[in-house]
Amino acid sequence: AYEAYLRGRYYWHTYTEDGLARAITCFYDAIAIDPQFAAAYTGVADYFNWMGITGVLPPEECFQAAKQAASKAIELDDKLAEAYVSLALATWACEWDHETSRYLMQQAIALNDNYAQAHEWLAHFYSSQGQHTEAINSMRRALRIDPRSPALHAMMSFILHNARQHSEA
Repeated sequence: AYEAYLRGRYYWHTYTEDGLARAITCFYDAIAIDPQFAAAYTGVADYFNWMGITGVLPPEECFQAAKQAASKAIELDDKLAEAYVSLALATWACEWDHETSRYLMQQAIALNDNYAQAHEWLAHFYSSQGQHTEAINSMRRALRIDPRSPALHAMMSFILHNARQHSEA
């Protein structure tokens, strides 16, 4: 199950149509092997969040599916930071419930301060709220954790652009 999950994450991070299709298959393979493997449900949630954000599939359906998968992950392992981030993103995107989303992101960071994606999505959240200093600080933390991630550098540029720090972006 763990190997199937890791293959899914590899394919998910390609951000290609083929890669994402392979990722969801791997996540469901992991669940078929071990229905109690919480991390696999976060993969499913992240897949549906991404499909909803990009508009590839109907957003409302995607975010509901993401919420269900993330909630299942939390039910199986309430200490899994990834599950809280997935649920936070789906809650924010689907219901625009900022307070719950912020709480869930902060819960994820409290559980695992070294989870770069938690800091990345919290930065995106802060940026959308006009809290640019907090957003930049969150992205700096994410980049300290994973300085070679192209996705994190792209998000930092986006955050700096939103903060009107164009030369640094």
